[in-house]
Amino acid sequence: GFLIVVVTSLFLVFNLYFVLPTARTGQTLGKRLVHIMVVDAETGQLPSWRRASMRYIVPVVLIIGLPGSLGLMVALLFGISWLLIDTRIGLMDRLARTRVVVARYRPERSPQ
Repeated sequence: GFLIVVVTSLFLVFNLYFVLPTARTGQTLGKRLVHIMVVDAETGQLPSWRRASMRYIVPVVLIIGLPGSLGLMVALLFGISWLLIDTRIGLMDRLARTRVVVARYRPERSPQ
């Protein structure tokens, strides 16, 4: 029972900090501070809820699913993978089909 409460709580915190602001504005607090944002790779508009969720789901699953600090290390590698790939597009963005761009304009949600 306790493990279920912990996992559910972590899931809610991650969604409130990462997915909600990314889907609404393209930026988390950290991205706002460094003036970058996440956009849909195909349209250049704000990512959908699904794409914002996909961008962060793998690191969350790695942190929760792998034992000890192994999950943290693999999630960190996943997060900084853009440094290791010549296109400078990280695995998180490849999976979610998003891109991190300099926040010089204000994208809008595309009409559906």
